[in-house]
Amino acid sequence: MKDFTKKYTEALEKQGAQAGKKSDAEVLARARAHFAEKLHGVDTPAPSPWRFLVPALSAAAAAAVVAFLAWPETPLSVTVRGQPGTTADFVLAQAGDEALDFSDGTEVLLRRDSQLRVTQVTAHGADVLLEKGAAHVAVVHRDKQTRWNFVAGPYRVAVVGTRFELRWNPETGGLEVEMDEGIVEVDGPGLSRQRVTTQQKLEAFSNPPRASLYLETPPALADATRQVTPPSVRVLPKERPAPAAAAPEKPRAQGPTWRYLAEKGDAQGAMQAADEAGFGWLTKSLPKADVLLLGDTARKARQPAYAREAWLQVRERFPGTRAATDAAIRLGDLAANVEHDDARAVKWFALAVKEAPNADTAPDAMGRWLDVLVRARKQGEAKQVAADYVKRFPNGAKVAEARELLQ
Repeated sequence: MKDFTKKYTEALEKQGAQAGKKSDAEVLARARAHFAEKLHGVDTPAPSPWRFLVPALSAAAAAAVVAFLAWPETPLSVTVRGQPGTTADFVLAQAGDEALDFSDGTEVLLRRDSQLRVTQVTAHGADVLLEKGAAHVAVVHRDKQTRWNFVAGPYRVAVVGTRFELRWNPETGGLEVEMDEGIVEVDGPGLSRQRVTTQQKLEAFSNPPRASLYLETPPALADATRQVTPPSVRVLPKERPAPAAAAPEKPRAQGPTWRYLAEKGDAQGAMQAADEAGFGWLTKSLPKADVLLLGDTARKARQPAYAREAWLQVRERFPGTRAATDAAIRLGDLAANVEHDDARAVKWFALAVKEAPNADTAPDAMGRWLDVLVRARKQGEAKQVAADYVKRFPNGAKVAEARELLQ
């Protein structure tokens, strides 16, 4: 562009030399024409054949990145070592230790005479329920999203990446967390996100709630730690000499857990084990499926108050879930057939239908609701429910009875 300007200026000067012979307007017109001729004669580069391809490739790359980020993450897989095809839903170590191998390299070594279940597996970790005994845990820390939770009775041990030994005695309500390396946080009775770090050991009991944290540190450091530890946790040296006059305590045998006995059909034994472990704590800490089963076991053992407590806890802890609807139907059945309280039964069955009107539980709940109204001789309400039943479930199990009632 600078060359064009120079030529333009030279043309003006040249034409200006002839200004005496021609008018300024004519000179200016000639100069502009000369400049335009030179300008249009400049070669312009041909358009690049890649001018459309580059933006298209950029857009495709961006779309690929978005698709990769939006792709659902694959949960970890878990296997029982040496037992191909065996799931980790329930693992009982009888003859010796049993190892669980996770696809990220995490290992859980279940000690002999112990049992656990893996209740949930995600792309970043898992939830493991130690029902009885001990397990050595070695969690691999991969990234900031690594999340593992180990539940033992009313206690929860949150892990990011570490190695430790976890022990749980449901009979005494006693928990032990002994660290090899890393950090965990423990929540439960008498504890609130209590940190346990390398070479520390935590002992806790749920009833009454109490806990002790043992440190392998010099006395001065132990005193400093004692000042910042919650009042419910006693900080003591890790190695404690036993009193000279104290007789060694005979170890108490750990019997089967309530879950194991319930699955074997021993409802009475299961309830005894659950009571020893702390029935109330179990209902407030176990997964929803286990709390439902705990209520079913209490019902079979003819302990309706315990059954009601368990199912009410399901509704309180897991509102809006299928388990909450199942609990409402169970509570209605308990009220109708055990407590002989038709009014309460109607309330629960109606609530189950209202909460999940399109679920596969609705026909059963409405059928039971209709039965209670007929038995209670509430014909007006029964006909309303029957008409709604026939309309919504023309192939339902109770449709014949509902049609007969409407005639």
